[in-house]
Amino acid sequence: MKTSKKVLSLLLIAAMLVSVLCMGVYAADAPVIAGGVHAQFGDPDKTPTVPESLMALEAASDSSETNPIYNAVYTGSDSALYYPDILSLCAYTSNNASDAVRLVSASNNIVFATYDANGEHTTSEITYATNQNLNEAGQLVSSSIYTVKLSGAGSVTVYNGNALAFTVRFETPKSNAVAGGTAPKFVNGYLPIGQYASGQAWGSIYSSLTNMAGNDANTDRTVTTDAPTKITSGYAAMGISLGSPGGYVQFEFDGNGIANDPYNKYGIDFVIYGNPFNGNPEAGSVKVSQDGTTWYELAGSRYYNSETKRNTTISYKMIPSSTYGTNKKADIYYAIGNVPTGTGTTGWTLYKSNVVWWPESAAEGYGRVSGVGETIDGTKTVSDVTYEQLSETANGYNCWLISYDDVTLVKDSDATDDYLFGYADVRNVGSNKDGTACNPYASVPTSGSNSVPGGDGFDISWAVDSYGNPHYLSTVKYVRVYTSAALSASNLNIMPTPGIFGETSTEVCGLFVANKADSNVGVTDAPVSISVGGGVLGNPTDIEGNVFIYDLGGLISDDAVVVTAGIDCNLFINDGRFVAAEDDTETFTGTYTVETDDQVIRVIVQTGDKAPYIAIIK
Repeated sequence: MKTSKKVLSLLLIAAMLVSVLCMGVYAADAPVIAGGVHAQFGDPDKTPTVPESLMALEAASDSSETNPIYNAVYTGSDSALYYPDILSLCAYTSNNASDAVRLVSASNNIVFATYDANGEHTTSEITYATNQNLNEAGQLVSSSIYTVKLSGAGSVTVYNGNALAFTVRFETPKSNAVAGGTAPKFVNGYLPIGQYASGQAWGSIYSSLTNMAGNDANTDRTVTTDAPTKITSGYAAMGISLGSPGGYVQFEFDGNGIANDPYNKYGIDFVIYGNPFNGNPEAGSVKVSQDGTTWYELAGSRYYNSETKRNTTISYKMIPSSTYGTNKKADIYYAIGNVPTGTGTTGWTLYKSNVVWWPESAAEGYGRVSGVGETIDGTKTVSDVTYEQLSETANGYNCWLISYDDVTLVKDSDATDDYLFGYADVRNVGSNKDGTACNPYASVPTSGSNSVPGGDGFDISWAVDSYGNPHYLSTVKYVRVYTSAALSASNLNIMPTPGIFGETSTEVCGLFVANKADSNVGVTDAPVSISVGGGVLGNPTDIEGNVFIYDLGGLISDDAVVVTAGIDCNLFINDGRFVAAEDDTETFTGTYTVETDDQVIRVIVQTGDKAPYIAIIK
């Protein structure tokens, strides 16, 4: 809590040539042809999206020339956890005869859905001619795209007229994702440094305002005792204070966790509620994991900014003061990057002196609630955090070290609109505190006629690895929120000195899975064009879900990235938000200047309720 609340043209040409030669990236979309029928997942006339872009038709071991059989294989890295329950399958003849293709399901586990004037209905047999759908104008049209709905394993037989063409086998769907509006089941760990780190205060982990609730041995989950933890039982106005940069709370969801769900409006999969007000953001970043071991950052609007420190470490050293024995006051130092070696304060910068800000291991309960070093079912509960006593002493008392590894640190700003999306404790909460998402792209977070309250929504499709590369995740089971607003605006290598009202500290008052839309909202179409240094980009070199990657071998500072999008689009280039001018009629253009060599550029285009189209240019 703070204040009162508180490419050069040649490279482009080469890249486009590579794109042409690398069409194998669409292998999952390549059609199979058997019995005169072409088949593939997704609409071949549109940009491939998940899950269809991650599906492949592979010849089965018992397939033969007279009886072709293909397995519908999900190729995502999370295949052990996920198999879709609804897919778009395209099937058509070479001459595209309107009554030639017929699909028959062999079991009740698989049905076909149609969307006509009477709404959705399902059938076990369907032909091209009767697969009628409503187009954008609300008119009935025939289509070669069949909606396959799965409740279990089974097969679909495809006919060309009355002649067998081939059979497709599907696996049993699996996800076990929790429903919209669901709060986390457990708190795995909590470790702040700051004014509310005394263990018995407003921002503590338990509803009893203490970290010492209960007397059990914590054999189930860290910090799960006979007193309820905040957030796990719903929205808590007296939230959890995460303290100084790096300080965190980590949650675990039931089942396979939160789905990266195409039914979610704006692509938002979960919502975090803080207690911000305009002009006083306390930005927190979010990491997610499927297994509790491998973590991915949800890249916020400032992630690719040249000012941001990514994949770094922030460490704190506690040296007891002369009054430590009575009041537990201490001098706290920090270091960004590598942890200084040696003893004393060499290499460290004073953060705050003579304060009761250190999370005591025994007396204040943090030896139990931090989650550091704990294991559950053989998995480390909280990884990438060091919490240890140092061998050196001062004034007869032990010094302590806390290091938060693999964190992202952004500029600490009082301007709310410096954090457009992707950060907790920024956007006003509003009246709904149940996982109802607002569009983070349609308005800036500040108040006014263009602002929409509703907490801070997060899209799992923002996930990146430690190198900033996108990584598609179908579900996430663990969510860690940590304070990331750390860097002084005047000197990005130091942190601002905490003022009279304390440190910049992200607060978390609620975390809910986003409520689902009534139907698949779809993915925003690609922008009209993207150019870098005057060269128009061609096909992407890779696709991760609805993230399209253009690897140009590096960008050049001062190059212009120019994006042309439809008049109704919300457009972002890195941390720049672009809107149409009054005289724009059909399209508008956003221009972003590359700040440093090898900077990564992210383009986001979003329309209506749809999930965003995301392009990564590197």
